Amino acid sequence: MLCAESTAGYFLTGLPGLEVRWLPERQGDPEVDFVLGIGDQWIPLEVEYQARIDPVRDVRALIQFVEKLYHRSQFGILVTRKDLAVTLDPRIVALPLSSLLRMR
Repeated sequence: MLCAESTAGYFLTGLPGLEVRWLPERQGDPEVDFVLGIGDQWIPLEVEYQARIDPVRDVRALIQFVEKLYHRSQFGILVTRKDLAVTLDPRIVALPLSSLLRMR
């Protein structure tokens, strides 16, 4: 999974006009792999490159980020290994890594 996170991070830092930050775990807040800045909007992005996604555990950090008003984030992105057949929180957009890498 670390390789998928590195691949996503390398790709994201190469996109013009996109500020990429890392948000480590701190003071009870869970870690978010990347936080994307576009203007004054912040979008949390979590990489879960695994065969099975837990619709509660694997999106918890994204939901907590979105729910904090001072982040001004309306949604989060969950980068996955493949398309999901499971319904996530409506504020979470699931996107396979292969699709993310085609967005250039």
